[in-house]
Amino acid sequence: MNKQQLAAKIWESANKMRSKIEANEYKVYILGFMFYKFLSEKELKYLRAEGWTDEYLPEINEHDNEVATHVKRNIGYFISYENLFSTWINKGRDFSVQNVTDALNAFSRNINSSHKSVFEGIFETLQTGLSKLGETDASRSKSISELIHLIKNIPMDGKQDYDVLGFIYEYLIEKFAANAGKKASKFYTPHEVSVLMSEIVAEHLKDLSKLEKTFKASEGLFEIDDLEIFENVAYIMAYHADRSIAGNIDDWLDQFEMFSIYEILPEILELWGANLETEVQSKKLTKSSREMTTALFLLRCVEIGISISELDLLTIGMVLDIWTEKSNDGVKYSKVAGQAEFDKF
Repeated sequence: MNKQQLAAKIWESANKMRSKIEANEYKVYILGFMFYKFLSEKELKYLRAEGWTDEYLPEINEHDNEVATHVKRNIGYFISYENLFSTWINKGRDFSVQNVTDALNAFSRNINSSHKSVFEGIFETLQTGLSKLGETDASRSKSISELIHLIKNIPMDGKQDYDVLGFIYEYLIEKFAANAGKKASKFYTPHEVSVLMSEIVAEHLKDLSKLEKTFKASEGLFEIDDLEIFENVAYIMAYHADRSIAGNIDDWLDQFEMFSIYEILPEILELWGANLETEVQSKKLTKSSREMTTALFLLRCVEIGISISELDLLTIGMVLDIWTEKSNDGVKYSKVAGQAEFDKF
């Protein structure tokens, strides 16, 4: 059975098993258990590499502080043998929902301090939602048992020529998104869009890297191709800041009078690099305390669509005020002043 067939089989079964549970909710269970299986098998792989054999693996538990601490330091978490996904499977009819509850509680308290930001609370939604899988412990146990047996055959050892787990994970998310209707956009980005976005970013990073190397190596002298890269990077930054600017780079460049790009280029490189390293946050901005240089001032003008010729009509303070207010466009105010308020003012 290839990965497409396995993914389709899992989806078909899961879709029947979810009964009246919304697809958008059921994804939490199946994807949550898939991830728990992945973490369990990752730990088993590590322990076997450390010399643990199947004969002694059942002895591993969180009360053995030395072993638990050693595992946590190396993979970020620790799962006792009794709480491993494979142990659940081997329990057969003795498996119950309590096994899952105990395991998820134990996982929460056995996360290494350095990995809290990665794993803490990761199974909280799964754990709190277990009650929806049945009206009694027996019915919940049966539902979970069917679910974990459904995904037990997903290979996660990386020995295949392709990422089976990743393919199935993405396949299921797509299917759940399609069944969730309009809600899908909240948690699913189509694979094709993700690939396109990564290719665009990679292409721009490649150009930026080339530009930086050339700038440093040639002490400010560029080839024609390098100047074109600079123009593209500057246009992308300006368009990101203001989508109303010319949609064509040539039309955008025509609005500027001649000025030395060597003066502004270091600022472009610095700001572009900083933009890639930080997350965009929607919050009200104030005037920057950063030292205002000629290059930075020209960059600000470019970003808000002010041409060099239009600067004769504006003061430096007005330009900076425009820049500050433009940055505040994304801020959600509790009340926006209307004409009546302005008249009253």
